[in-house]
Amino acid sequence: MTANEWINGKCVQNWFELIGNERTIQNYSHDFPNFLEYVYQNTSYKSTSEIIQSRIENLTSQDMVKRRL
Repeated sequence: MTANEWINGKCVQNWFELIGNERTIQNYSHDFPNFLEYVYQNTSYKSTSEIIQSRIENLTSQDMVKRRL
């Protein structure tokens, strides 16, 4: 997935529905591609779903180092 295809992802569409604020969505739509480009260049994650899954795993881990990551 490229930095420009992120907006079509199901998890992103669900995220935007939960936000429900058009101005916030516009701001995220502007800044999020830069974040994704950084993630793609510096991690093994290649989709928004992989990033979200990793964050969920970190948040639910019993390992405090992972939780704080």
